[in-house]
Amino acid sequence: MTDALTSTLETTEHDLKRLTDIIEAEPLVVLFLDHPLITLAQKERVLEEAIESDLTRRLLRVLIALRKSRRMRDVYDTFAEMVRHELAMAEVEVRVPRPLPPDKQESLQRAIEAWQGRRVHLTVVVDETVIGGVRVQVNGHVVDNTLKSQLESIEENLLAA
Repeated sequence: MTDALTSTLETTEHDLKRLTDIIEAEPLVVLFLDHPLITLAQKERVLEEAIESDLTRRLLRVLIALRKSRRMRDVYDTFAEMVRHELAMAEVEVRVPRPLPPDKQESLQRAIEAWQGRRVHLTVVVDETVIGGVRVQVNGHVVDNTLKSQLESIEENLLAA
């Protein structure tokens, strides 16, 4: 796959995610996008800042023409899954005790990509049961480096001795 195609897929996925977030955060956006008296050109001007990809613009035109902008979540989820498959990305879920700042999340993603030897799609889940450390699940395999897991290991070793 060429770098240009990879870039287009990533940009389009990013745009679709941004639009999905906007639509889900503000229900009035759906009313605006589906309103028959507002022209397509007017709708595009409003959304122009949020859309970088020509592919996303064309897709949005179709959704607006069909008055299906409320289906953006389905479109995004399907497209994102296809992109991850096409780019052979590993699905990674990380459970942490509190939200990670963007720089820490990027650093964690780079470390996991180096460990896996390929790009990953990282989902960070804040889990109250994780007191400290992280729990990483990669394509069904779990690496549990949480405080709870470490304490359980120490307990097992003490009981075995």
